[in-house]
Amino acid sequence: MKFSIHDLFGSSAYVRGAEVVLGLRRVSDGYAKLHFLKDRDGDLPISTAWGLLFDQEEGFRRDSSDGVVRELREELLDVLADGEWWTQNELRKPQAEGGVGADPDKVKAELDEMTIAGLLEFAVGPEGRRNDSKCWRLKWREAADATYATSPESGSQGEAEKRSGVVASPIGETSPDATPLDTERHATEVASEGDAT
Repeated sequence: MKFSIHDLFGSSAYVRGAEVVLGLRRVSDGYAKLHFLKDRDGDLPISTAWGLLFDQEEGFRRDSSDGVVRELREELLDVLADGEWWTQNELRKPQAEGGVGADPDKVKAELDEMTIAGLLEFAVGPEGRRNDSKCWRLKWREAADATYATSPESGSQGEAEKRSGVVASPIGETSPDATPLDTERHATEVASEGDAT
């Protein structure tokens, strides 16, 4: 939702004669946005907003990271790397509390994009969580099957593959017990029928 001058409560006469109109929107505990809605002189950046941090001792101050382009996806992936279920609220918390310290709407949008892309899995009420909690976690890849471990070219592995247990896919010959694929079987049958005629 975009905050505008039309969202101000009351008569439009309040803002009609004003030289400057600012809007303060609370985003979360300790964080707000200062919106520049009107400036007759033209000195202020109209239709933009500054992020403001707030605490009881110092009051409001401009967020030094506001306007800095972040790699939110990378930050979220780093936090989610533990494989545990995380809620949006936990992920948006400040970095000192284990989150990424980002706007909840941006966190939600990024989580949705990563879920659609297949990087994350989403569940409502996973084991160990409340039944209604919406949670995300990093999607783990399936373990490699034993097919590649019996490759006749196992000596062609690199050092990193040997240490990690990942075996390269065989490119050369197929083993004598390999079953042809349906398409290969069909091509062989068609060729056999052609030879028979």
